[in-house]
Amino acid sequence: MHIDATVITEKPKLGPHFPAMREALSKSLGIAASAINLKAKTNESVDAIGRGEAIAAQAIATLDR
Repeated sequence: MHIDATVITEKPKLGPHFPAMREALSKSLGIAASAINLKAKTNESVDAIGRGEAIAAQAIATLDR
């Protein structure tokens, strides 16, 4: 029913890509694009993510039977 996701990466800047990402997720998951909330954060140059060696994602999904 609803997805709330955060992508943690130093680069690239994801904001400009959110509309296309939202549409791709909408199509794959069979839910409305308006039900998908995306956010991006950096890791403040800490650890592998901060060095640009990794990307992490966190997501919460509301499901309906």
